[in-house]
Amino acid sequence: MTVSVATRVIPGQGPACESNFTVSFYIPAEHSANPPAPSDSNVFFSTIPAHRAYVKSFGGFASQDDWIQAGAELGRALDASHPYDSSYHYTAGYDSPFTIFNRHNEVWFVAN
Repeated sequence: MTVSVATRVIPGQGPACESNFTVSFYIPAEHSANPPAPSDSNVFFSTIPAHRAYVKSFGGFASQDDWIQAGAELGRALDASHPYDSSYHYTAGYDSPFTIFNRHNEVWFVAN
């Protein structure tokens, strides 16, 4: 894989609320005019708009704790001069599940 599988995460409010996850797969330009129709009503087409983002990269097979740690590190690295939308963020993985070494993962905070 050379493009990411991006997941938009809207954190749940409070200790018992679950976060909302929307997983996005890239459709190459040559297939975007006439993509196959989804067979499940929970699958839909959308576009992630062009944006600027602050990014924290890390390697390995990412666990939930790894994503949380990378997001926390990114948040600590940013100050008031780097505003971002804190209501959601993206996680991105770039590797096939069969890739064992040199994996690439990212957390994105969308800049305001």
